[in-house]
Amino acid sequence: MSKQSSQTQRHSAQAPKTMAILLATYNGEAYLQAQIDSLYAQTYTDWTLYIRDDGSSDDTPNIILQNANRHDNIVVLPEGNHQGAMRNFMEMLFIVDADYILFCDQDDVWLPQKIEKSLQRMQHEEALHPQQPVAVFTDLSVTDEQLRPLHPSFMRSSAIWPQYVQTFNQLAAGNIATGCTMLFNRYAADCAREERHAVMHDAWVTACVLKNKGVMACIQEPTVLYRQHTHNTLGAHERKKQNVVKRLLHAKETLHLNHLHYRMLNALGYGPVVKYIWYKALYKAKIYTHRD
Repeated sequence: MSKQSSQTQRHSAQAPKTMAILLATYNGEAYLQAQIDSLYAQTYTDWTLYIRDDGSSDDTPNIILQNANRHDNIVVLPEGNHQGAMRNFMEMLFIVDADYILFCDQDDVWLPQKIEKSLQRMQHEEALHPQQPVAVFTDLSVTDEQLRPLHPSFMRSSAIWPQYVQTFNQLAAGNIATGCTMLFNRYAADCAREERHAVMHDAWVTACVLKNKGVMACIQEPTVLYRQHTHNTLGAHERKKQNVVKRLLHAKETLHLNHLHYRMLNALGYGPVVKYIWYKALYKAKIYTHRD
């Protein structure tokens, strides 16, 4: 190896990692500034914020422009045409290139150490699994519109037990990672960019990571204030408080969501629906012991 190529390799190895926060917006004037402020209150600050509006009709575009003029690490992407949150995030994932990527919802508030703690866990997992897809995700604290606490743990209130979903087959249980808590590396982003039948952006990234023998690493503490209001795309549901009648009323919707989820997994080669039902039943049996 020549001296010049050796120096080039050392320089490449020492190049700083880049981090991109992808913020999808649509008619978010009521909460957007609080979310952006929480990003700039993070203890880890070496990142670029990419914002893509989905055709808002309120003051959201002006709020975005004001912040872009105020901060030099904001990139405003060409706006969409109201295609929904999933498509907005996926379009940004197709466009933005970075070593680490985070999804960011417009109406939440990030706790100050969210990025720092997630990055520390990411670096730990990457040391154990070099050149593999890795995604880190966390719990959330559920709040009302005014950020008053409703439940200290979104995972517990929604009966999500990530320790029982460690493989692609086990994803029959459902999505375990909430997008606004996720930090994932370049390998994870690369394998998720060929989108087929995605139900939601976070579910798709999770499925692609596990399909490609990657790692979904959970930090079981809240790093996000998960604001619940009438315009949530997907909100928190306390399953343990749903009575039999409500569950029956939601049976049709549940069946439809399971159909979409199975179709997404099967697009990645999951296999027969009987297998999907079997793994879902296994998950239900395991979480039964955690009912409270």
